[in-house]
Amino acid sequence: MFRPSIQKTRILAFIALINILVYYIVSSSILTYKSSDYELKIESANKMKNALGVLKKYGRKYPFLSRDPFDSRLVFLNTETSPLLTDIGKYEAKSTVLKPNFSALVIDEFTKAGLLPGDTIAISMTGSMPGANIAVLMACESMGLNYVSISSLGASSWGATDMDLSWPKMEKILYDKKFINHVSNKFTYGGGADYLKKGTRYRKIYGGDQKRQSLDSLMLFLYPNKSLDELFVLHGLSNQEVLNDSTGLILKNSINKRIDLY
Repeated sequence: MFRPSIQKTRILAFIALINILVYYIVSSSILTYKSSDYELKIESANKMKNALGVLKKYGRKYPFLSRDPFDSRLVFLNTETSPLLTDIGKYEAKSTVLKPNFSALVIDEFTKAGLLPGDTIAISMTGSMPGANIAVLMACESMGLNYVSISSLGASSWGATDMDLSWPKMEKILYDKKFINHVSNKFTYGGGADYLKKGTRYRKIYGGDQKRQSLDSLMLFLYPNKSLDELFVLHGLSNQEVLNDSTGLILKNSINKRIDLY
């Protein structure tokens, strides 16, 4: 029976020895370099880990670990009746950004952007991604950056849709626990075109005044010493304003408000 020479025992043994030698050379010649912002990344990741540990105490245990594999308790049940729910989301996205190392990734991006301690940046945050919000805030605190921030209350499914643990409440907890030096400068309702802030006709389409009043009550509970006009970028528009120009006026006012804030 013909047998190719490569199948001979001595040839196979020789090839195995070569593979072992190559593996040894590669494994023993690995060089590890620390980036210039290595310590900042470690600090930021640790801060996020501690922040998540604090917030976990306020969250509810999820019945399926596959949805929240790290048991962060910040991946929320898809509650269709929540006034905070704005759109369809994916639980994979929500859980991915709840890893502490995500804050180290933000540090890496900040470094690439050339940011230095004392620089001021603008941040737009959303209830849809509490993990990403926390990662960015911890990166800012670690790098000593100043930030002006706007947060939307609304959240897509699996995000912060729990009225007992909305993103504004999480942020307030982090502020009270000294993880961040200030809360968002302003808030928006969230959702497509900030739908809850529009005139009465639009509120009826997207859930009615009851939804709007629930979120207003939530914010006044968190900030009893502030008015809704102080809290929100654009609190409300009259019916007449919306009827005169249902898109242009809203957009113009919203943009002007944001420009003035920043």
